[in-house]
Amino acid sequence: MTDKWQKTKVIVAAAGIALLGACRDEEADTVHTQDPTTSRTIGQGELIGFRTGNGGPAWLGVPYAAPPVGDLRWRAPRSPAAWTGVMEAVVQPDWCPQITNQLDEFYGITQGELRGNEDCLYLNIYAPSGTPPPEGWPVMVWLHGGANIWGRASQYDGSILAEEQDLVVVIPQYRIGPLGALSTPALRESPQDPHDVSPNFGLLDAVAALEWVEDNIGVFGGDTARVTLFGESSGAIATLGLHVSPLTQTLFQGAIAQSGVPISISVDRAENGGSGTKNPSSQVIDSWFPENPAHDGDDLRTLHLDTIFDAYRPNDEVNFSVPSMIEDGIVIPDAGVFETLASPNGFDNRPLMIGSNRDEAKLFFGFDEEFTGSLAGIPFIRDRQFYDTFTSALSRTWRVTGVVEPTEQLIDDAFDGLYTYQFDWDEEGYYLIVDVSRLLGATHIIEVPFVFGTFDNFFGDASAMIYHARNEARRLELSAQMMSYWAQFAYTGAPGRGRNGNLPLWQSAASVLGPETMILDTSWDGGLRMSADDDSLEDIMSDLSGSGAINAEEKCRTAMEMNQVFGLAAPELAAFAQQLCSNT
Repeated sequence: MTDKWQKTKVIVAAAGIALLGACRDEEADTVHTQDPTTSRTIGQGELIGFRTGNGGPAWLGVPYAAPPVGDLRWRAPRSPAAWTGVMEAVVQPDWCPQITNQLDEFYGITQGELRGNEDCLYLNIYAPSGTPPPEGWPVMVWLHGGANIWGRASQYDGSILAEEQDLVVVIPQYRIGPLGALSTPALRESPQDPHDVSPNFGLLDAVAALEWVEDNIGVFGGDTARVTLFGESSGAIATLGLHVSPLTQTLFQGAIAQSGVPISISVDRAENGGSGTKNPSSQVIDSWFPENPAHDGDDLRTLHLDTIFDAYRPNDEVNFSVPSMIEDGIVIPDAGVFETLASPNGFDNRPLMIGSNRDEAKLFFGFDEEFTGSLAGIPFIRDRQFYDTFTSALSRTWRVTGVVEPTEQLIDDAFDGLYTYQFDWDEEGYYLIVDVSRLLGATHIIEVPFVFGTFDNFFGDASAMIYHARNEARRLELSAQMMSYWAQFAYTGAPGRGRNGNLPLWQSAASVLGPETMILDTSWDGGLRMSADDDSLEDIMSDLSGSGAINAEEKCRTAMEMNQVFGLAAPELAAFAQQLCSNT
């Protein structure tokens, strides 16, 4: 991944749904009023929550694992301790350690600060206001995005999805950044638990959260036989990894991956680097111990938190990456995520929904000075043809590697429990003189508020450019339809016609009845409909090579970015970039 892409990813959109939730961070320190009717007793003790604005009960900051501090830093999560008395679950938990970015500045938080607490393994629970049926409500467990370095539970409000669709929504925090994924022989020494030798600490946290759900969610009205794992961006990547993990085969019954790509890297690559790999652990750890090359696990676990994170931001820039998934043979199979996903019965054939947004890349480049300028604070596109061609090629490659190719492989293996979508909503329209529909369109993360049913302050101060009265009625209608499809998947393992049975039939990607992917859009622009999904890397490369809209240098620039971002999933892009750039 190029530094430009990675820096933009961290600053502008790395948070996955962070933009949605940034408004919720304003309430992070709010202490909600306890409601006696929310008292529940679980194995750890009694806790009491509060009622949300729509009347549903909620519990914030419930511990699902012991604090991963001191000797438990960089170890598999341990069981949470019991408490005495009544725990007040009415305030958001501390974030997991992370470096703030420009998104945070919209809400009065300075960019570039290390914020958070290593004692952060907590989850939030949202339930409907009614009485659960005898079997309980289905459960949806959300993994936030954030490039695996950013994000927190306070960014998400699951109350509308829970109340309107009769679901229990669980939102866990998990270790991110270097605390969430770090591979080194020193941490594999003297394990106290067999899973301590895994470098996938954040993924192990997610497993622990799912185990907590299995043990306790019935108390909150949830049905442990109907648990769906879902996530967006890096949360979708984690969802795909856990979908093939041998540790989760009984912990959830279906998964939804929004804008993810099934990629993972080997232990050797995580530790020693390779083409396109930034910050391999051996390089970072050497910077921590310049005078102590014989460091051990104890040395690592006693490092100051500032020292750990400072190594990832030279010159005080928020510009670093860590692996999302490492092929350790424990959490992630040695064969890798894509290969396991594509193998017969690689994940016990549990239902899977995957999809992407038509204009994924626009969020990363719509505010990049190479492509856009600003006049009196109003953004404009410098070269529309180059911007459109560049972002289209990247967005199409995202979809092919994250949706089309996995779909083709799974269909070849006779798997018919796969459902795919493309989110096409682009009704932002004009804001003053800015064509926001062209600048952002159906960009990365913009589908998430439709899934959660809340749009408040999604883009901070820029929200008025995107969500306004002119598109409100159609936007809310599409949101209700998407929540209905997502909920029906959680109820039955198939989105079908939605919870009320009145939506167009969402067919399996392997259906012999016709087109294989669902287009998610409003009635103003074609509505919900099944469509063909036959794009390919060959088509994208051919279209770029033959394009008359941009010059040779711009074609080279586009191909190089495609390879830098998606080369790990599509190795043929390296030769393609070399070919297009050979004459420039």
